[in-house]
Amino acid sequence: MASPEEPLPGIAATLAGAHVFITGGTGFVGKAVVEKLLRGIPDLGGLYILARDKRQTTARERVDKILNDTLFARCREEQPDSLRKVTVVRGDIEEPGLGLSEEDLHLMVDKVNVVIHSAAQVRFDPHIKEALRSNLRGTQHVVEFAKKLHEVKAFIHVSTAFVNCHKLETDEQVYRPEVPAQEVMDTVEWMDDDVSAKITPNLLHGRPNTYILSKGLTEQWLADNAADLPLAIYRPSIVSSTKAEPVEGWSDSLNGPMGLVLSTGKGLMRTTIMDMRIAVDIFPVDMCANMLIAIIWKTIVEKPTDNIPIYHATSSNINPTRFCEFVPWIYENIRKHPYDVILARPWVHLNVNFPIYYMERFFLHLIPAYAYDAAMWLSGKKPRLVRIYKAIHANTEDYAFFNLHEFKWQMDSYRSLLASMCPEDRQTFDFDIGAVEWKTYWRNLVVGTKKYMLKEDVSDENLAKCRKQYITMRLRRFTWNFCLALAASRFLSRFKWIRQWWSQLMVVLQLSIQTFPILARILLT
Repeated sequence: MASPEEPLPGIAATLAGAHVFITGGTGFVGKAVVEKLLRGIPDLGGLYILARDKRQTTARERVDKILNDTLFARCREEQPDSLRKVTVVRGDIEEPGLGLSEEDLHLMVDKVNVVIHSAAQVRFDPHIKEALRSNLRGTQHVVEFAKKLHEVKAFIHVSTAFVNCHKLETDEQVYRPEVPAQEVMDTVEWMDDDVSAKITPNLLHGRPNTYILSKGLTEQWLADNAADLPLAIYRPSIVSSTKAEPVEGWSDSLNGPMGLVLSTGKGLMRTTIMDMRIAVDIFPVDMCANMLIAIIWKTIVEKPTDNIPIYHATSSNINPTRFCEFVPWIYENIRKHPYDVILARPWVHLNVNFPIYYMERFFLHLIPAYAYDAAMWLSGKKPRLVRIYKAIHANTEDYAFFNLHEFKWQMDSYRSLLASMCPEDRQTFDFDIGAVEWKTYWRNLVVGTKKYMLKEDVSDENLAKCRKQYITMRLRRFTWNFCLALAASRFLSRFKWIRQWWSQLMVVLQLSIQTFPILARILLT
């Protein structure tokens, strides 16, 4: 550790020669971390990515596909030799010993000195057994692996900023759950699935889902069993598309705002749960990766004390943007950068009332979806709209709790970390959320969903064509509504009492218009 008079060494210099082991390197956040480590640390010693075989694809093939993705284009250009530092390690955090072969374990024991545990079950509503098996038991396996290494300079556990969301305020501390983590794990393991599902509400104690519960239990277990490691806990909020690096607006995840923007831009989502008055808390994934790397650096140069350092990566306490700002910006940019194919004019009704939401969902989503799928089935094509809407509804309900509550986080560690970095590192590993210009960010997010997720052309020529299609759709909708209103008025005019009521209403409106200036003058004088 540097003396108080000496400046701290830079991030790249500190991590030069480091051998990093990462779980979750094939996930959304993990990909960004891998990319920045390879591009931002030129003298990195090695990077070991734990990955499992999936369906008919081997772990090596999965990682190779990721390294050839658009996200790594800049890395391949600026640091072409860095990809040779990647070693794919076949394994699974849910298996004892991470499922590592003796050869792979022997390779890493003498080399690996930094561990990033980012892998997790990130679905909000998994069965309690599944959540604990992945998030708690998986962490236990990673800790056991770390304790076999000859030297560990930093162990970073990626948690969630919403670990204490049922209390709405979260400090930089490990919260003790109502029942100890190991006791919950041991109790649930011997139960069958139906029984454990029935007792789950009693275990939540106000938490919105099993994901949050499992993350809290995992933190408590780490505090009790991994204090002998140079441990730091990292709690990002909802992670969204890149702000700037390696490209603006990149994402390959439908979680968070990307799914909302995509389903709205396609004209699929017509109603959702959201309180326009509260702040939306997101953290761009490139800044999330930069902050994680800075935490590794800080953990190495300033070895943790008895208290586990906890870092929140959140935006609403420092640079808030509210849903009432976010939604109009999204509409504006969807109109300017429409998708190639849209089913209806992008518009969504925001609800805070669940009964109204469910009613609108039935009429605006499900009835059109079943009608469309019936037509597809009759024409010999595969029905799919009902399945898409079920996924949208599940996502809406997963995020409903977070879209209806505003949270507060202690940000002392974030500020201290940012202040301790030299100007060069603050630029190279930028995570200053206070400097984000949200209107520009939302524009890049909308364009990014079109370019990187839908793989559509974003050239001026294609955008002009899409805008023309969008305007045509709006004109068709206006014409349809006008004709419908005209037909309804012609039909209703047949009833005498309606004609009389309408005439009386017109008289009242005319009198109101005439008397308004008189009333205004009286009130003003």
